[in-house]
Amino acid sequence: MASMGIPSPKEQIACQLLLKQPECRHSSWLRKQSFRNKVQLFRWPQVFVVLSGGCLYYYRNETAKTPAGSFSLYGYNSVVRASDIPPSEAPWALRVIHTHQEYKTYLFSASSEIEMKDWMKKIKKEMKMANNQNIRSAADGQDDDNSSETYQDIETKIYEDPHSFVIPTNYSNRKKDDFTDDDDLYRLREPAAPPVPPREGARTKKAEMHTTKTVQDLSKELHSKLDLTKMGTAGETKRPKRGSPEGASIKQKTTEVAHGAIEDEEEEEYTPEKYWSAIHFVGTEKEKASDIIRQLGEDGVYLIRDGAEGGKVLVVFAGDIPRKFKIEYQSSYYFLNSKKDVYFQTLEELMRHYYDENLPGYKVTLSTPFQLHPKFKPHMM
Repeated sequence: MASMGIPSPKEQIACQLLLKQPECRHSSWLRKQSFRNKVQLFRWPQVFVVLSGGCLYYYRNETAKTPAGSFSLYGYNSVVRASDIPPSEAPWALRVIHTHQEYKTYLFSASSEIEMKDWMKKIKKEMKMANNQNIRSAADGQDDDNSSETYQDIETKIYEDPHSFVIPTNYSNRKKDDFTDDDDLYRLREPAAPPVPPREGARTKKAEMHTTKTVQDLSKELHSKLDLTKMGTAGETKRPKRGSPEGASIKQKTTEVAHGAIEDEEEEEYTPEKYWSAIHFVGTEKEKASDIIRQLGEDGVYLIRDGAEGGKVLVVFAGDIPRKFKIEYQSSYYFLNSKKDVYFQTLEELMRHYYDENLPGYKVTLSTPFQLHPKFKPHMM
């Protein structure tokens, strides 16, 4: 095999562009051990890994415009099973080790032993190419995908004597610790507000209003939706949900009906700020907070209240009763006390995460801030 020189990762290359390169040889999803110094916790985020041109790249996803990280396999000596990693933390973990201890070690985790072994073989082959080692092809009678290849074969070091690898003067990737700190994997986006569920009494959209309705029909519909004909418990006529106490807006809407030009009642626009403000229960009565969630009684409806000993508590309806989750705030990060490996810079982003992921111990995700639930009434506070 001809020498390929010292491989160096292509900087700022998009994932899809890299996959089209002729030297790209393998790609798929793995989990990568990462460490956030601010929180002092290990995590194993999922990354899209690409082997190309003697280098290993990992991306946040397959459409990422730049790698979250990359490194040359030049100087790396072996890929071995990381049997010291508990399966509960990361099953089928593997470790990519440099010839010299002062350089970074990388740990990845696969979803099965077959996948782990396949990745180990492919990384080892790419590592040999990066270090200008002879690679026998399938035509030479050796197929690198041969399932009969043993772990002992795969885990054999390229350089038995580390001193035989001379570090170039411009060589980088010196480690600070036994882990890597991948800040790009944790770039935080502004947490968007999830869709607001329809509220009781919400009016039909203007586009859905049929033009063949008579003025009388529209007038009855309008009056019904404004609750003008409903009486309170004390015999008082209920005020319209919108408009002035004097009924000026009602008169204006009735005039619009008479001219056949009724407009929809404008639905309130919930910005992310308004949406997330609706999660907070103001007050110190923790039993009242739980009672509100119990009355709303729908899986996923939730609120945030202050904890008795400081901090915050998430109260969510799950499994027929309100459940409580303590929210920790440590080193500028939020996380649930029962799920310390998932943490965020804002309370809103933590909540948004559990719209997509089940809460610890329950098959329930968050769905609706309590103040935006159709059954919520201000008197509940």
